[in-house]
Amino acid sequence: MIEKEIHLTDGNDSVGYIRKALKEINSNKNHSFSAEEVQRLRDFEKNSKQSYAKLSSTRNEFSKNLEEGMKSFQIALKKIGRQSFQNLKNISEIGWYVSPNIIQKMSLIDLRLLSKKET
Repeated sequence: MIEKEIHLTDGNDSVGYIRKALKEINSNKNHSFSAEEVQRLRDFEKNSKQSYAKLSSTRNEFSKNLEEGMKSFQIALKKIGRQSFQNLKNISEIGWYVSPNIIQKMSLIDLRLLSKKET
């Protein structure tokens, strides 16, 4: 878990400062950071990478679950729509009046999609 505060000796704990400091430590063997500062920066870098990996994994899992849920929801809506349309057809076939108010908000494309058989 990323700590909310990093107390370095000069009091600067911004992300920009930390990135610059890590870059300098990695590229310059004669850097001006103390061993304690280096350790804190390395710990922060390690914790940040671990947190990012966990967050990415969680995001990917959430996205996958959401996509699967939406597909299931879409299939269920299609089935309900088809069944409703079939019920309207059955009612009209036996001579009952089907009011246009029932389907007035549906477009012709919606009605055509509802009348298709599930593939």
